[in-house]
Amino acid sequence: MKPYVAVAMPTIMALVLGCSGSDESAPPTQAMLPPDFGGRYLIALSDTDTVASAYVTDQIGEAINALDTLSVIGLGELPFIAELTVSNSVWAPPTIAVSPDGGVAYVLEIREQREAGDTSFEDDLAFSTRMSVVDLSDPRNPTLAEVVDLGGFAGHYIDINPAADTLAITNWAQDQQLMLVPVDGTEVGEPQRFSLGIPGEFVFPNTVEWHPDGSLLGVVVGPENLAAFYSVATTATGTFDVARLGDPVPVGLFPFTAFWALDGSAFITADMNWNIGLEVTDFNNSAGSLSVVVPDRDEGDGVFHRVIPGPAVPANPEGLAVSPDGALFISVNLERSHLPTDPSQASLSLMTFDSTSARLSWLADYPVDGVLPEGIVFDTSGQYIAVAVFDQFGEAAGAGRIDVWRVNRDAEAGIALEPTPYQLPLPRGAHTLALIP
Repeated sequence: MKPYVAVAMPTIMALVLGCSGSDESAPPTQAMLPPDFGGRYLIALSDTDTVASAYVTDQIGEAINALDTLSVIGLGELPFIAELTVSNSVWAPPTIAVSPDGGVAYVLEIREQREAGDTSFEDDLAFSTRMSVVDLSDPRNPTLAEVVDLGGFAGHYIDINPAADTLAITNWAQDQQLMLVPVDGTEVGEPQRFSLGIPGEFVFPNTVEWHPDGSLLGVVVGPENLAAFYSVATTATGTFDVARLGDPVPVGLFPFTAFWALDGSAFITADMNWNIGLEVTDFNNSAGSLSVVVPDRDEGDGVFHRVIPGPAVPANPEGLAVSPDGALFISVNLERSHLPTDPSQASLSLMTFDSTSARLSWLADYPVDGVLPEGIVFDTSGQYIAVAVFDQFGEAAGAGRIDVWRVNRDAEAGIALEPTPYQLPLPRGAHTLALIP
């Protein structure tokens, strides 16, 4: 087992924070986040172990002088950056859950950190069943409270319920693909394991998301192209009672990330259009797409979930965000930005969501000049988004960053995204963002 290091580190990034009166015309190297970016702080994860092309070539590249990092980025008039070494992985969907009050973060490791002499992504970076618990009660001084071993095979996605007392984690252990873990702040209870009850050889779930009311889970199973729903209740003895709600329903090929509409009326999946059996994955697949699933929660006359095809988006939509008013969705599309030769730009896709008809409508795509962007969040006002970029092209290669875009709403021109000069450097491998309102 590799050793863990937990150190709050000073950073040269503090030198480029700028002041609250930063001029938006300033060059990106002198800007940070807008002073009116709504929220208390952002959390970013950076997986420094590999180059982006490792997912195509299996070669993780030369080691850099950095370890996996959790960055806490203060917002508003008194910005700050605090960093903590926390092992994490870009290999899966978003791998962090933060308590609603922002006091605790739970981070899945998924794959262990590299060691001297490691070269292969598959052979050298072993799967891990560990989770780090980070105390954020003082966001300027985050501390590693505990590292727990959850068992099973390896967790792949994590979400915390609205009551902040239960983690839901997908796992690739056969017939134990769902874990529910009781938590009380930094105290972690014993995991309870459940089968998804879905037949098949490759029932490997990606995303699990709590419904806004905390009584239902939405799950996507990438290799089987399915979305499924599970009711969750707590028994008198404190154990969990999990029951599948109806049959799983087919969505697009290889759903990866998913989010609930804010009112809980629909479950939106980002579909990668991979076909593992035909060896179609991130480097040779077609355009991606989104799907909308309206779950049927009325068990009186049977359960029939409704699937509404969503718009096509560019290839590999791995990131997804919903605006604070629930009316906008944005996908982050990797496209071919991570290829070792002739990489493409990545992109953002802007869509509106009508909760009455459960329809997503595509508005526009916007190029992102960066490698492997994945994490995306709206600020609390809905006027900005932040996007995590794994690596950069050209002379800037070897460092990650956060890009800030403005959401323009015009009565005549409509809704559009506009890049701003605000960029914040991060260690290479930036991949997941969480906003603490």
